[in-house]
Amino acid sequence: MQARPPLSRVLFATDLSHDGDLAFAHALRIALAGKGELAIVHAAPRDRVGKEWEQFPRVRASLAGWGLLPLGAPASAVEEQLDLRVRKIDVPDPEPLHGVKEVMERRPCDLVVLASQARQGVDRWLHPSLAEPIAREAHAPSLTLPPAATGFVDPATGAVSLRNILIAVDHRPSAARALATAADLAAMLGAHGAIFHLLHIGDRFPEVPVPVAIATRVRIRQQAGAVVETIIDTAALIEADLIVMATSGHDSLLDSLRGSTAEQVLRNAGLPLLAVPA
Repeated sequence: MQARPPLSRVLFATDLSHDGDLAFAHALRIALAGKGELAIVHAAPRDRVGKEWEQFPRVRASLAGWGLLPLGAPASAVEEQLDLRVRKIDVPDPEPLHGVKEVMERRPCDLVVLASQARQGVDRWLHPSLAEPIAREAHAPSLTLPPAATGFVDPATGAVSLRNILIAVDHRPSAARALATAADLAAMLGAHGAIFHLLHIGDRFPEVPVPVAIATRVRIRQQAGAVVETIIDTAALIEADLIVMATSGHDSLLDSLRGSTAEQVLRNAGLPLLAVPA
């Protein structure tokens, strides 16, 4: 039996607004590359379940726009012609976070894709984004798209532009799984020329096992400075298309008040963030 490609089971959590269109394009493109499954999950109060799907980007329309299906193709064509299974899941739950967590527990996935509102300050406390807590609860890697991001998947064409990937590395948590996941993602999407920039902020560079397939495309960067600011500045310097970070949740009271390092980077970098549980 052929091994299932990594990251082939993708879960996309959505509120069905157009704020998530870019994240949806990434979820669809990654699931398509893995010839796997895309589960589109909408959790809402019972009186809203089954409604508002008409304003959500259509899977078949998107694939037709990408030149992969003819216009008007039947729903069965997605699986029959592209080997992609799509499941739309409505969860009647007044607490969307709880509803999405319930689905994640029932349906194991390889990657969670989210759109973040990336709010700041008082507005963040009054209207918290669901993306960050969902990402924290997921045992799988999570790819989050902030509202200002351009992303590495073109929603109009499905084209992938993944040239520079910044991976923040430290002694704890280990970045081994984060680097391996980034390598898997780039390979799945055909980004065989992508450069992997390993950034350590501090004195002694950590030992990070490098997958053989990307060994010649790894660049080492070591700097001093404030962690969040240095990651953001380096991402701008190398024109990163994606930031990758190993995560271990909220480690301290200060983290819980202002958000983890990964969440602070997400809210300020304006780039897609792949958070990988160590």
